[in-house]
Amino acid sequence: MRSMKCLNLLFAAFAMVGPLLAVASPPVTTVHLRSAQSGVQVFTVGLAFRKGDVPGYPQLQLADSQVVVKKRWNDGSVKHAVASGQIDLVAGQTVDIAIDAVANPPGGIPLTAADIASANPSAVVNLGGAVGNVSLQNLLGTPARTWISGPEMVEAHYYGVPNGNANMAVWFQVRLYKSGRLFVRTWIDNGRLDLAPVDRSYVPNVSIGGVPIFDNGGAALTHYAHSRWSQEAWIGATNAVEADIDTGYLVRTRLVPNYMSNVPAEAALNALAQNYTPLTNAGWTPNMGETGFQRQIGLLPSWDALYVTSHADPRARRAVMA
Repeated sequence: MRSMKCLNLLFAAFAMVGPLLAVASPPVTTVHLRSAQSGVQVFTVGLAFRKGDVPGYPQLQLADSQVVVKKRWNDGSVKHAVASGQIDLVAGQTVDIAIDAVANPPGGIPLTAADIASANPSAVVNLGGAVGNVSLQNLLGTPARTWISGPEMVEAHYYGVPNGNANMAVWFQVRLYKSGRLFVRTWIDNGRLDLAPVDRSYVPNVSIGGVPIFDNGGAALTHYAHSRWSQEAWIGATNAVEADIDTGYLVRTRLVPNYMSNVPAEAALNALAQNYTPLTNAGWTPNMGETGFQRQIGLLPSWDALYVTSHADPRARRAVMA
């Protein structure tokens, strides 16, 4: 009888402390945010998930955030997603944001392309008198598509043809954040599969938010057929957030090769082409017919591989983005 009383007391004790000992599920992965300036900053970062890790929806452990699913594996779990939001950062300090798997879809009222039209961002791509120009403001009422729509950020794409030059196309990718921050990227295509290829030469002039951002130094730019170039800028103050994913988890997704864990040499990282210049080769071999080693040949180009093996070194990230 006394033994039963002891057992009952033990079970009662376990019942009381059980909830206190419960351990929350670990996050699926993390994203790392940092900035060169202090204050509230907005961000957008692409995410990849291992098959089966997120059966429902991914969610950042950050109040002002959204995650929009773009692709699922064949078992229905999330494969690719895009996260956006805003966060108060201290200059030079990295903040790790955990990402959980949740069952319910996200709530909130999504921003739409109509909100972008109301914000009325300006951007103009001028390709010279022989080619023509395209203004974003003339296209705001007819977006080609809305790529992302959530309560924190909306991204819509706009398409225009300069002066009837059918083989030329100007695209604008516009992001509007809940805070009112606006980001515009434009890219200029030369060539369509159903039209004869033509090389173009023009003096470009790109302005975003009324601020000139690229004119090629006033020199003519040779725009080869079936190629493109791009420019981007924030309207207003620059938003200097750097976002990186957990490269160890990225390898575990099996979406990139499982490289050896050797630490890349400083010389290899320093040698990467880290700045974008329109229609230049960057790290690519100028003559594709050359034999022997070339940095772009492999399961991934060397700069992509270095991003993974260096655990998101900033030099490798800049090379990937360039």
